[in-house]
Amino acid sequence: MKYERISTHQPAGAAVLQPKVTGALMRSALIELARHGYANFSLGAVARRANVGKPSLYRRWRGKPELVADMLLHFGISVVTVEDMGSLQRELEEYAQRSIAMLERRLARAILPDVYGELARNTALSEHIRVHFQEPKREQAMRIIDRAIARGEVPPTADSGLALDLMAGPLYWHLMITKDPVTDDFAAKFAKAIAGALKAC
Repeated sequence: MKYERISTHQPAGAAVLQPKVTGALMRSALIELARHGYANFSLGAVARRANVGKPSLYRRWRGKPELVADMLLHFGISVVTVEDMGSLQRELEEYAQRSIAMLERRLARAILPDVYGELARNTALSEHIRVHFQEPKREQAMRIIDRAIARGEVPPTADSGLALDLMAGPLYWHLMITKDPVTDDFAAKFAKAIAGALKAC
């Protein structure tokens, strides 16, 4: 997924935002989030670590929810996309391989469990994650299911919401919760199991 800035919070007539400063703030936010967790890291600490004033930060983001969502996209923790590969199982295997590569990154392991754990307590963060991550994930699942329906691989009544749960849930559980090792044939087995489940929907 191509990185696109989420925040457009820039007053009229304000100076052009410098990418170097934006990058420094995001790197600082990443360190603060990984060390202290979402609930305990502060925007003031982010600005100090980046060696810039807080006004520079607030010209870019209104608060922590916008900054964290933007940071996840900036560092590649985003929505996995899969193009048409001719079969449901091949697309699911590609989805699994790309998801595993993303979730195995040290960055993802350091911050995602904390961010996801915060969603139930923080409505503002939850809304940003829903709009910029969960809804695009659902759209991606719908594309995979729509192609499978067009090929006659799954019934027209297949539920894209259930498909997303089946696609994302087991991968996150395996890599982030149980932290079981990922074998060479894991993606292929995952794809076969999920394809079978979707065909039975």
